[in-house]
Amino acid sequence: MTPAAGQGDPRAPDTRAARPHVGAGQVRRGAGTPDPERGSGTVLVLALVAAAVTGLLTLSLLASAQSGRSAAQSAADLAALAVAGHVAGGSAGDPGPVSAASGAGGSAGDERLLASACAVGRATAEANGCLLTSCDGLGAGVVEVTASRRTVAGVARAVARAGPLAAP
Repeated sequence: MTPAAGQGDPRAPDTRAARPHVGAGQVRRGAGTPDPERGSGTVLVLALVAAAVTGLLTLSLLASAQSGRSAAQSAADLAALAVAGHVAGGSAGDPGPVSAASGAGGSAGDERLLASACAVGRATAEANGCLLTSCDGLGAGVVEVTASRRTVAGVARAVARAGPLAAP
């Protein structure tokens, strides 16, 4: 049987130039033509790593902010209790508990007692790693304090009130 037109004898040696092996599904490009897909996996991996690092940094900032807020709230609560306890008990040399008129226009003795109580609250807040930024007598032995703490994410602030259950 003779070969069909345009086909060579299958038993004849191949006279074409030897070509490098091309794997299944790959297309051989001409010499010097770069593959546009080459290196795209590296770029994709770098993008995924950058996204993961950004996500982790964001989570760490949020965790820092939450931790700072929690610490500021604890310090404010403890400072408010210390101030209210000092105000309710008075101290040696002070006239006694802060009257209902304290805060705005209270007596000089009330002012001194509140200042002394706020110093106790400031020491309590500092012992808890925070700064007491305000300390006010609201009357009837009730006090309000604000504590703050600097974090990586900014300044965390917390407000707390303390005082007797019933007005004296």
